[in-house]
Amino acid sequence: MASVTLKELGKRLADLRKRAGLSQAQVAERLGVTNETISRVERGVQWTDFSILAGMAELYSVPWGDLLAVFPEDGNTPRQAAIQEIVEMLRGRPLSDVELVRDMVRVLVRRRTRSG
Repeated sequence: MASVTLKELGKRLADLRKRAGLSQAQVAERLGVTNETISRVERGVQWTDFSILAGMAELYSVPWGDLLAVFPEDGNTPRQAAIQEIVEMLRGRPLSDVELVRDMVRVLVRRRTRSG
């Protein structure tokens, strides 16, 4: 993920946390991570896994896909449009479906990394 996108995601997560009336410490405690982890994610200097994002979505009372809705609706690039399309398809799906897609992507990335 490009650093600009991480920064946009971090800003979105911080905004949603504040709207939910939670502090970084409260989020960290409920998700079983450190305050520093939440801070780094919100500042856009660290990515986190989808289980943490799913936990944030639950804490913030938003569909998990809404956490990632930092891309423009039409997408600035074909890559962004494809990512947004995947997010939209997963919106409202059970966590088990999201985890399955995540695992499939991991396998694909590993295979392409080894062969490329």
